[in-house]
Amino acid sequence: MLKVTAIGIGIVLLLWVAKAGAFNLFRSKPYPEVFFEGELLAVAEAIKAHDIDRAKALAEKLPEIDAPGNEHFTLLAFAVADTNISAIKMLMALGADPATKFGEGEGGTVCCLLCHVAQNDRCT
Repeated sequence: MLKVTAIGIGIVLLLWVAKAGAFNLFRSKPYPEVFFEGELLAVAEAIKAHDIDRAKALAEKLPEIDAPGNEHFTLLAFAVADTNISAIKMLMALGADPATKFGEGEGGTVCCLLCHVAQNDRCT
């Protein structure tokens, strides 16, 4: 009986850890599915995979390149947070605006995020 209870508790903990995203330890941040859905998610996944040709083909079909996803995050902000230079260049060539605000409330701009990422890269 004790063994069955221990196995049951183990399964519950495993499911909880999986739901909490602990298995994301083996993936690098940011996670596309946190910030995007639908067409934007497809572009973000291609950016994350460093498949710039696919990302560009998908992004060209978007009605608005600076359309906000969840938490008002844009594809350009995602590319900056991912430190994906090729994606940043591609999105800006398609008209993405680094002055676009993202985030809740006052938020910030992609330019501010870029400075923050650059500062952290220099410090680590």
